[in-house]
Amino acid sequence: MKKLKRLWILAILVFIFLGVISVTQDFFVKVSPGQRAVKTKWGAIVDSTYAPGLVFNIPYSKNLGNNVVLVDIKPQRYEYTFTVRTKDLQQLNIKCAVLCEMNDKTVHKLYDKYQSYDAYEQKIIKDLVNRTMFTLSSFVDVWSFMGSKETPLTEAVQYIIADQLKNENLMSAKNFSLLDYKASKEFEKLVEQTVQTKQGITLETYKVEMAKKATERVLEEARQVYEKMAAVAKANGLEIQIKAAAVQNNPFIAQYEAAKALQKWNGEITLPQTLTIMKGANENGGFPLLPIMKIGK
Repeated sequence: MKKLKRLWILAILVFIFLGVISVTQDFFVKVSPGQRAVKTKWGAIVDSTYAPGLVFNIPYSKNLGNNVVLVDIKPQRYEYTFTVRTKDLQQLNIKCAVLCEMNDKTVHKLYDKYQSYDAYEQKIIKDLVNRTMFTLSSFVDVWSFMGSKETPLTEAVQYIIADQLKNENLMSAKNFSLLDYKASKEFEKLVEQTVQTKQGITLETYKVEMAKKATERVLEEARQVYEKMAAVAKANGLEIQIKAAAVQNNPFIAQYEAAKALQKWNGEITLPQTLTIMKGANENGGFPLLPIMKIGK
């Protein structure tokens, strides 16, 4: 009899335990490491991003707008392929990659506006990378690519992308790299023919020498343009800030900061009109100095 009674008590405890687990599962959603949660309450986004742990949710009311959405926040790498023209009007096929990381404190804002990581990438990052690379390519010589001397360019692209993404503070750009770049067959053939007429020099050595000369020339021209812009800014009482000592010698970044100063850019989403101080190879007539752009709409 006592044994039967103990069995009944054990059965009741098990029933209660399972009930507690069931209720817990119905009322709480588990957020694992590497995830963040976004919560909706009666159809509205709750103004908070939930860290790993348990998030309370009103059960059986998803159709009434009560829900907890789990979002994977691990860094994402995106690749793009497009065509640009360089300053010397040579066409290049570019393949590049950018590594992005979500701001784990503003996931709810990203979800509210874009619904997903990939949607943000398609609407914002892809266009930003293309515009930036498209514009900066028009300020450099093709030889800067052919001789693998594109460091000032890629450094500037990463700087500008990262700076622009700060506007909404939803995602950051951790790294930008050029994966491949190919000139037209006609250009490659012309280079090979030129090397054949020279003695004692390899194709690779010729490219490196030409790249060095072209890059030095392009950078010096860019510095001169920056100095003119800086003078205009100073005359108007505007302050130019180069944000990191490591990039002070990059004239493309310097121009970007000068453009922001001249436009009195305050970092808001709706930005002033772009400057047309320089003329790029990718447009007839004036072309925006650098892609200071309107983000988010």
